[in-house]
Amino acid sequence: MTNRIFRAIFLVAAAVMLAVSLLTMGMMYQFSAEETTEKLQRETEYIACGIETDGVRYLEKIKDAETRITWVDADGTVLYDSSADAEMENHSDREEIKEAMQSGEGNSKRISATLSGQTLYHAERLTDGTILRLSVETMSVVAVFLTMAFPLVLILAM
Repeated sequence: MTNRIFRAIFLVAAAVMLAVSLLTMGMMYQFSAEETTEKLQRETEYIACGIETDGVRYLEKIKDAETRITWVDADGTVLYDSSADAEMENHSDREEIKEAMQSGEGNSKRISATLSGQTLYHAERLTDGTILRLSVETMSVVAVFLTMAFPLVLILAM
């Protein structure tokens, strides 16, 4: 009888711990994604001012390892990309570029084929009609869960 009570209490405690951990992880992931999106929006505004003042020369001065900067003409032709050396395909079909052309700014995210990461994009239409897009890679929700799974199992085992 004591064994059954202990097992029931243990299972309930484990289920509560798992639920609280997943909820906390989800909330932290959401908060992090929102913070990253806001950071991209602020950076885009700053870089847009530099482009409107000094054009591509400004972009060549500000290499950033974390944030990818793409400057796109109104027809989708890539004018500048901080990560690509070769000529790039037309970007007019990209979700964030379409939104920026229509409403002035656009956001999107794409998950990698391996589900381990995702790329967040923010694009803004500049006064000359060109589009400035910034992107940054982050962990996907699946990757966050897999990263936290081992510590959760370890805590549960203790």
